[in-house]
Amino acid sequence: MKYAIGEIILVIIGILIALQLNNWDENRKLRKKEVFHIRNVVEEIQSNNKNIRDAIKTDSINLKDLRKMLYVLKNRNSKYNDSMSYDFYKIYEPITFTIKSTAYESLKLNNLNQIISDSIRGKISTIYEECYPSLNEDYRKLSKEIREPIKNIMLRSFEYKNLTKVIPNNYEELKQNKNFTNALSFYINEMTMLWAWKLGYYEVIKKHLLDLENYLAEIEN
Repeated sequence: MKYAIGEIILVIIGILIALQLNNWDENRKLRKKEVFHIRNVVEEIQSNNKNIRDAIKTDSINLKDLRKMLYVLKNRNSKYNDSMSYDFYKIYEPITFTIKSTAYESLKLNNLNQIISDSIRGKISTIYEECYPSLNEDYRKLSKEIREPIKNIMLRSFEYKNLTKVIPNNYEELKQNKNFTNALSFYINEMTMLWAWKLGYYEVIKKHLLDLENYLAEIEN
């Protein structure tokens, strides 16, 4: 009887050990998948952040140049110079930047719940489902709705010289064209507001990215 009980206990212990090892192996596989997806998402956000940061810097420079140009246009004694053609071009051609989401789409396809931390999962969703769509919508609005009125005026009053220059047909007439200066003033104000929003989104993304990088370092060890 003692021998039989001992055998049963050994079998139970063996089963428990096997279950423990199986659970450990499953957890190891899940953690490996989590590390893979988090690493890909982090690298993608880092790449996107560089593009957004470059766009913010470019917008800041363009805004400074456009404000200066508006000031010059309102000066009745101002004379046209060739450098202005580059600033006019900044209005005519839309500003674009790329936001990638391949890593996030792959994560969604494989189940977002592979990210164990609810907080980290939420930060990833905030970046991809809220910040990025808002940034894309801002650029769509800037390129289509806000730029369109002034671009229509430019199509009638400017010559497209080359890939970086557009030249007014008559600079003196352009200075007197209230439709153009009013449209330019509106464009600058809207672009300034969108630039501020973009900077705000970038700061949120940067903060969440730091949390993701720290979490990745933690689960990789």
